[in-house]
Amino acid sequence: MELGYFATLVSDATAAFSHLMMHAAHKLNGPTYAHAILTTAELIEVLPKASASKETMP
Repeated sequence: MELGYFATLVSDATAAFSHLMMHAAHKLNGPTYAHAILTTAELIEVLPKASASKETMP
């Protein structure tokens, strides 16, 4: 059920049992639910901007 949440997948802060499963999580499954797929550094960079403007992240 879609509840209208904005989800961000932090690609270097996830785990999987294999490289293939990690690829599937980031490249195949992630885009189906995540509004943004970022690294930790990218997330830290955009958080203050998003918080100050009350807008959603890219």
